[in-house]
Amino acid sequence: MKITKIQAKDIGPIKNFEIENLGEVIIVAGANGSGKTSLKNAIIQSFQNPANPQVSFALLPTRPKKEELLTGDGEGLEITKGSNSAPLEQYMQTRVARGRYVGAPIHFDDSRVFKEFKVPPLSFNQLDPDDEETDIKYYLNTFESRYESTMHKLYQKAAHRFSQIASKVVSDNEPVSPNEFPDPLQPFIELFSELIPDKTLKTIDPKNPRMLEYEDDGNIRSIHTLSSGEREVVAIGFDLLLTTPKHSVILIDEPELHLHPQLAFRLIQALLSIGENNQFFLFTHSGELITSFADQQVFYIDTHNKDRNQARNLNEIADDPQLSKMLGQNIGTFAVGKNVIFVEGQQASIDKSLYQGVARQVFPDSVVIPVSGQENIMALARIRDTIQSTMWGISMFMIRDRDGLTEEQVRSMESGTDGRLKILKRRHIENYFLDEDLLAKSLSEDLVPDDSPWRKPSYIKNQLREIAEELLAEAVYIWVKDSVRTEVGNVDLKVKNFQAQDIDKLRESVKAKATDEAQRIVEVLKEDRVEKLMTGKLQEYTEAMEKKEDVVWRDQFPGKTMFSKLVGRIPEVSKGVLRRKCKRLLLESIDSKSTSIKEIVDIIESFKKA
Repeated sequence: MKITKIQAKDIGPIKNFEIENLGEVIIVAGANGSGKTSLKNAIIQSFQNPANPQVSFALLPTRPKKEELLTGDGEGLEITKGSNSAPLEQYMQTRVARGRYVGAPIHFDDSRVFKEFKVPPLSFNQLDPDDEETDIKYYLNTFESRYESTMHKLYQKAAHRFSQIASKVVSDNEPVSPNEFPDPLQPFIELFSELIPDKTLKTIDPKNPRMLEYEDDGNIRSIHTLSSGEREVVAIGFDLLLTTPKHSVILIDEPELHLHPQLAFRLIQALLSIGENNQFFLFTHSGELITSFADQQVFYIDTHNKDRNQARNLNEIADDPQLSKMLGQNIGTFAVGKNVIFVEGQQASIDKSLYQGVARQVFPDSVVIPVSGQENIMALARIRDTIQSTMWGISMFMIRDRDGLTEEQVRSMESGTDGRLKILKRRHIENYFLDEDLLAKSLSEDLVPDDSPWRKPSYIKNQLREIAEELLAEAVYIWVKDSVRTEVGNVDLKVKNFQAQDIDKLRESVKAKATDEAQRIVEVLKEDRVEKLMTGKLQEYTEAMEKKEDVVWRDQFPGKTMFSKLVGRIPEVSKGVLRRKCKRLLLESIDSKSTSIKEIVDIIESFKKA
């Protein structure tokens, strides 16, 4: 069987959630508190108590008619919330053998804290646990409650094999090759290696049953010595493999819980390969997991627009080439964030790390996504309203570096964004590290000797001033280059009311627009104008140096270059180590009014209030 559509109304925080045309893998995504678990529990409860379903959904038979009990009117069953479904009740009362678990729901909840199990007593007339009949509703119970039983069944399988070999010896009165009876644990050994590639599960000897063991780099260890995450994926994998379900609906709540993203991905890939013709529902808020399975059906729960269908298909993002390119591997994170702050930088950059550290303390109900350069930040600012109001209901905010922007350019860019685009007062994030007190404190953490002058803020300030003098010409050049590039902008050939013009009229309109644009760019790039900009900025910087107005070079000079040159003067100090220490100390100083990143704190606090 498979679920082809779901309609959930007034389930926890969900007011209306409708999805249809469902395939083999469905991911229901959303931030914490969006209603994922409430939806999953309502589906489970509807299978447990068909007399009073909590959601409306449709079930379609997937087996040949001669094998299928779930026929309904021939087209499956329609279950309506609050209405007794006698056909589903009848179906759910059927009993199936554990090893032939067909056409049933299976539930993995988020209660996955396992106690150590004990080796069960075994007999040498052990029956095959696959032949035990199990209520179809057994797998709707909590996963934790069936963990010990799952592990005991492995021992029973090994003992049953031994019983078969012994019976064969007695009946034939001659030796029997164990190869005639394949080890029933071999599929579990292979799954174990698939989940944890660097370790090998040992089989069970029923004559001398011991705690399950595995080999790790030549050492034999108890399965209880696995990490909590490894134990979890093994337990889930073994539980499903023991049933080897077919034509079943498998619902997994937060598969990423307690797991490293790579381990969670291996688990899902392994589960998808177990059994035949199964349908999987994954309820998650893991951005990494969503990104990994973005080619499947991913539905995001929109918590903002509750007056319409709250199910948003992630393909709406994937189908937008510009947005998809900008988000890249962050597409999953975007889908689970109620409040998304876009920043410059890469996934592992200092920009994201610092912004994220501030956001966790100031605006914890937000996620930070780096989108490379300022061009992408400005592109997002232009399409923000479309995404936010018509597609996702997500609150979007953007922070970009100052670069070489003038005050007028900053005001122009920030205007009309309702405070959702903010531009830093300093050129780059690294400019916030150009603080002598911060640097002295960082270097004093065992990076330089106790008697080193680099522990003194006054000495560091003089070094920074010297570096600023060296970079004077470069700073002028970079500022003018960035400022002019911003003013030139993109070439705009947009013609008003072009739909109403014939080709001849449109040709003339485009030519006129091109002439205007060319004239505008020429004006910006006139030699005397550029010369005036260079001369004015050089004079401004020179006077600031003479008057020791450190705020000028601290804000406007290339911070990355200044920081690198400073580190180059300090014996045996790594740029990466010093940068990480500076970042940590800045984040620890957030509550201080004198912190050099107060501006960033204020920006993110303003986002929280927006």
